[in-house]
Amino acid sequence: MDYYPPLTEYVDVAIATPVYVVRFEIGSSRGMGQVVGIKARDPDGAWMQIYEGRAMTEVGKTYKETKRYWQWSAEVCRTHFLASVFRIEVDTTAETGIDDWNYIDYAKVRVARCRGACVARATAVVALIPA
Repeated sequence: MDYYPPLTEYVDVAIATPVYVVRFEIGSSRGMGQVVGIKARDPDGAWMQIYEGRAMTEVGKTYKETKRYWQWSAEVCRTHFLASVFRIEVDTTAETGIDDWNYIDYAKVRVARCRGACVARATAVVALIPA
């Protein structure tokens, strides 16, 4: 199992109309590659992880050296519930993350109007099958 460094900072963002999320795009002008997690808040107020990964340190170095704008689109685990509040988690440590000011200029949510067949479920069924 891979270990992803813990977040050091986060920002909560919200949209007016609850949606089923298909993709999540982030734009950054500084501290590119900083995102290590994205969560969606369910109707009961619990957070569900829809993206998790390591800070993209090489991406951060390249974009900083070339002074290019970073637009990144995360493939997310789709939710089985409508969501309107999201948490973007970043790693700003010098050891494992992006050791720079971390700007998140925008977050764009690509959505579906209805729940698709491939969605994450909050519960799972486990069956024991004898050998």
